[in-house]
Amino acid sequence: MPKPTNIRKEPARTEDLLSIPTEEFRNIQKSSFIYASTETITPELARRYLELVPQNQRSIKPSWVQNLVRRLKKGEWQIGDPAKIDREGNVIDAQHRFTAIAESGVTVEMVILRGYPPESMQVLDLGRRRNADDVAKVQGVEGFTGKGMLCPWFVYDFTRDTHPQEFTEQQRIDLYLEYKEGFDFACEPPGGCNKIIKAAVVKAIIARAFYFENHLRLREFVKVLATSYTPYGEEDKAAHTLVKKYEQMIRLKATRQQQTVGRYTLNALQAFMERRPLTVLKDTAKNLYPHQNIKIEAENSTKLRSPKTLVQLCEYIGIEITPENRPQLTALGKTLHKRATDPTSQILIARKYAGATYYEPTDAIFDVIMEHFTK
Repeated sequence: MPKPTNIRKEPARTEDLLSIPTEEFRNIQKSSFIYASTETITPELARRYLELVPQNQRSIKPSWVQNLVRRLKKGEWQIGDPAKIDREGNVIDAQHRFTAIAESGVTVEMVILRGYPPESMQVLDLGRRRNADDVAKVQGVEGFTGKGMLCPWFVYDFTRDTHPQEFTEQQRIDLYLEYKEGFDFACEPPGGCNKIIKAAVVKAIIARAFYFENHLRLREFVKVLATSYTPYGEEDKAAHTLVKKYEQMIRLKATRQQQTVGRYTLNALQAFMERRPLTVLKDTAKNLYPHQNIKIEAENSTKLRSPKTLVQLCEYIGIEITPENRPQLTALGKTLHKRATDPTSQILIARKYAGATYYEPTDAIFDVIMEHFTK
């Protein structure tokens, strides 16, 4: 009769396990029944467990090990899935964790399950893993769904043609919470169907630019990407060029596409914000709006990023504010707020007042302008 599975074996002392030969260490791990124990794993003990990893185990992924090392050194380790050892004393799950513990020099607590059937290694990790959206829901983080994919590109250095940094689920959530305003701005429904506006790398760059550029002009950039409509003609040309370039890359199935799209987006966005017509995009190695500078920019910048009144809108697009027209603009702004609360609509009105002839506002808005400026 097999032993009951609820019997718990006491783990051996760490100092004893470090001094014995590998085969003796393996024999200690063997068990004819499954049991669990919570144990203290030192870097030295982790190296001993790595000696028990079978040759047919999957290859170590260095980038994931380094990710775990960073978490260990930051004190972010938590007891999660147990390490698994089969009946023959082979480590069949947790080699990345053991490697990270050995490299980090950090001692942690870990649950170890012993007594697994050797054939169970074939079905490990086949269940659906919780993604960042699932973890965020458990933690009660609202508004996160679908935004975790922006994280690798939000911190990416586009001057280097390297693979994006890997993020754990918790790291994605933490980055979102730190830069929530920018992420939410970039993921607002744009009201268009162009594929480029769904690209994570494009949204991530918009989220970064949120902390450096004028929000109204940035929203106009998003609108052009989503709809291909250019209300300001040549001033919006850069965004329209980016849309066409992205569609071409999709058709050609370009390699290293995300990094290239990111550099094209930075190139186009810079020209768009400067209102420069741009018909040719360059795959230039620029890293505009680095996320490391966001906090500095937020503290020191005097840019008018989010105009709240019509007077501010006029200042933003270069209309001279005089003692004579300020009262009229203030009164007009109060009236327009009842008819057009959308900032983009209000800025179009301000442009019309400035004498712009390449965009005609709706009849309703035109009536409001005439009411105040024909008296």
